[in-house]
Amino acid sequence: MIVTTNRYTSEDVDSLRSLLQAQGETTPPDKVTAKQAVQKLKPEIEQLSEQGWGWTDIVELLSEQGMVLSPNTLRDYLKGRPKVKKQPLTPLDLDELIQLYAQNGLEALNRALNKRNKVTLSRFYKKLVATQESTINKMHKEDLVVAIARSVVEQSKKAKNDRPTPKSKPKKIEKSSGEHDDLFNIDLGI
Repeated sequence: MIVTTNRYTSEDVDSLRSLLQAQGETTPPDKVTAKQAVQKLKPEIEQLSEQGWGWTDIVELLSEQGMVLSPNTLRDYLKGRPKVKKQPLTPLDLDELIQLYAQNGLEALNRALNKRNKVTLSRFYKKLVATQESTINKMHKEDLVVAIARSVVEQSKKAKNDRPTPKSKPKKIEKSSGEHDDLFNIDLGI
């Protein structure tokens, strides 16, 4: 018999070869996913449901035969709903948050922040302000959202005030020849 090692005898290899060759003459077992199996069993499952069986009862019956599903998953598989994938969120960026606030207001900023989890908000807030880590870790998600929104509003106001105002260009003074030549040609006596 083969024992799990990193060295095999010629007899072990011959034994494996025979096994693989014998399997090559047969077709592999027809395997389907749980979703495909539920689709194939749909008429029978719907009949049980119509007879008064609950989804939990049907799931227990299926699990006795090795098909482990939750009642919600069973219903989703029966309806044939495709699994919805969430779109990944982009990393938080202060400039983008300021722009969001400027264009859409505080409510949009709060909605964008509330989509994030507490860990993401904590990490962003640590970068945003110099506060002790233990203080931030004790904050609730709602408090983090308010604190970040407040910082974004302050930064937005600061950015507005720091913008240079357009200045008028200085007028170019043209000197006509002969006029005030003595002012430009001062002898310093050097």
